[in-house]
Order: sequence, then C-alpha cells, then structure tokens
Amino acid sequence: MLRGRRFEFVNRRFEEIFGVSAGEATSPDFDFMQLVAPKSRPLVEQRVEKLRRGETIPLRYEFTALTGDGREIEVEASVSYIPYRGEIVTQGILRDITERKRAEQRLRQRERYLACLSQIAEDLLTATDPFSVLPSVLTFLGVAAGVSRVYIFESHRDAEGRPLVSQRYEWCAPGIEAQIDNPALQNVPWSELAFRRWLEELKHGRIIAGQVADLPEEERVLLEKQNVRSVLALPLFVGRAFYGYIGFDACGRSREWEDAELDLLTTAARDVSQAIERRQTLLALEESEQRYRRLVDLLPDGIAVHQDGLIRMANWAGARMLGYDSPDQVIGVPVLSFVHPEDRPKVIPRIQAQLEQGLTVPPMDERFLRRDGSVVDVEAAAGPFILGGRPAALVVIRDATARKRLEEQLRQALK
Repeated sequence: MLRGRRFEFVNRRFEEIFGVSAGEATSPDFDFMQLVAPKSRPLVEQRVEKLRRGETIPLRYEFTALTGDGREIEVEASVSYIPYRGEIVTQGILRDITERKRAEQRLRQRERYLACLSQIAEDLLTATDPFSVLPSVLTFLGVAAGVSRVYIFESHRDAEGRPLVSQRYEWCAPGIEAQIDNPALQNVPWSELAFRRWLEELKHGRIIAGQVADLPEEERVLLEKQNVRSVLALPLFVGRAFYGYIGFDACGRSREWEDAELDLLTTAARDVSQAIERRQTLLALEESEQRYRRLVDLLPDGIAVHQDGLIRMANWAGARMLGYDSPDQVIGVPVLSFVHPEDRPKVIPRIQAQLEQGLTVPPMDERFLRRDGSVVDVEAAAGPFILGGRPAALVVIRDATARKRLEEQLRQALK
C-alpha cells in the first residue's frame, strides 16, 4: 500500500521480488520511485499527474523496475485507489513478469528470424547472380538479429600462394561506422592476423561467440577500438572447402547469443554458403562455355548444334560456309533448310537415329544450300549433345568442295 510515494505495507512476496525488506521499504526515507527504472519513470510520473488532475487512468500497467541490487525486472501492476485514514491511497498487486516478457521477446525474435530465413532463401535461390543479393541478405540478418554490423570475410591466396583473408561484404546499422574500406581488413596474411585463432577454429567448423571482454588481449584491443561488445562468427564452407566466415557485431552494449538463435543463424550461414557455391559453379560454367566458344570459333570446320529441328548454336566457320556474315544469323533457322532437297531423304533418318538413339553417325557427303541458293559440297558428321538439359545434336561440317574437285580431276585423268 502506497501513501503518496511511501509504502505503508508490503508483504513477503514483495521482499522476494525486489530484494528489499519490509523494514527498508516502509522506512520514512524510502521512495517508491527508487524501485522504478529510469526508462519507466516518465510513465509513472504521467500516471501520478493524470490522477492528480482527476483523469481516468488504466488500473493495470507494466513498467521496468529496479531491484535492491540494481537489476532490471519487468513488473505488472494492478492497482486500486481506496480511502485510508482520511485520504486516497494506492493499493497494488505487483507481479514479476520478467520471464514472461523474455519468452514473448524470444518468440517475436524467432518469428523475425523465420521470416528473415524465408526471405533470404527465396532471394538467394531465385537470383540470377547470388552475389548481387548478398548486401540485402546481410541487411535482413542484421535487422533480425538486432546487431550493429554483419559482414563476410573470404579466405583466399595471393599470387605466391600465401593464405590471405579479406572483408568482402558488410551491413551497418545507422550510426555504426563501416569497416569495408578499412585497409587493415583487406588482403591480410593469416600469419599477421590478430584473429588467426578465429580462422583456425572456424576452419574446423567451430563457432566463435561471446563477449569481447572475455577474448584474448590482441583480439579484444582491436574490437574495443570499434566499440564492439559482443561478437559472433559462423564458418562458411563451399563444398568441403573453407570459404571464410560471416560475422555479427553488437556495439555499445553486450548481448548473449542463445542456442536457438545460434541454430537459426547457422541455418542462414548454410544458405549463404550454398549461394556462394552456386555462384562459383555458375562462374565455372561461364568460363567453361567461354573456353568452349573460343575453341569452337577457332576451328576451321563448321560447327552447329540443332535441337527441335532448329539451329541453336553455330561457329564462325559454319556461318561463313553457308554464306552468312555471323553465327547469330543462322540461329533459329530450320536445320533441314540447309540440306539440298534431293539429299533430305537420306539425311532425315540419320538425324532421327542420332537424336532418338543417341548415336554418333559417321561422316557422310551431303549437299548444303548457301544463303544465296548456291550449292556447297560438305562432309557432315553428328553426335549426341545436351543443351539446356535436353538432347540435341552436334554437327561437324567440312567443306568438301576442294576434295570433290580433286576426285573429279582424278577420274578425268584415269579416263
């Protein structure tokens, strides 16, 4: 019971919740506001002022309280205003709802994480270039985790094969200084890195998580310069190879990393790893296609790929052989339109056998029609090919004009 801001009576549960004895709480020098955390004092003072003016105020409210040893707890107050010794006093029931609030907070945090994981999984899987969405992925993770900074470090090697580490991506909360342009975090040899312990741990799949104050001195000094209080680093593996790590910094104040939170962030790290692996696979495929294209374009023989009856790919030699200025001009043209009408009855069964049975058909003399309608003698061979995950035919065409001319000259000479 409160008379103004002084307690008239408190029970044993009050003593247990606040860590303040009944004698202390009811002493003349004890003020109720001593039990109210600074961030909740404006709320309590507004209630007192509204009550003084005769306004109606809620009889149940929540506030953050301070215990006798200075800890913050969450309290729900149910109050009523009753006459007592000629004045109106406050009769209240106080409940410690700290655990309930924490459970609600954990639930909200889990919901944020699940929504975040769903979003980043969709972005990473649907992006043509997974690297292009990594900045937004780090933003989602930073907001969901409620941290100050999220970043990705890549382990790589220099021209001499020395292992290096560099920061590649970063997200910072408002008011947090970015480190992405810090030269001290780019192309740093592992042997010179203050955090080499991290890399050794992370390479073996172990997580780095904790308070900066508990870290070894050489690590703590560098992080404290950036006002980092808590850190988390999760390894990234591409296939079985160590790629680097994704890190989370909490600046300004410390925070704990709960097991459920670590599980969700580990799932996010796996999604990022898979995206990096997919990007590397795409790059390797593009490089392979470029090498194949350069090789094909350098061949003197004509090369073409047809699928569903249409030309899908061709090289420069093939295009020139047929009288076109570039390979693009033959793309999408029906393959049989290049075959002389009199040769089509023997060519069609070869195409069907090759496509339906996956056979490699041996070279055969054919007559092709050039763009201007003239005829060119060729020697054509075909084999199975996969294009876009579906069967196609790879055709090698050699200009047989010179050979045919020599054969005719030989026949004439023999006559």
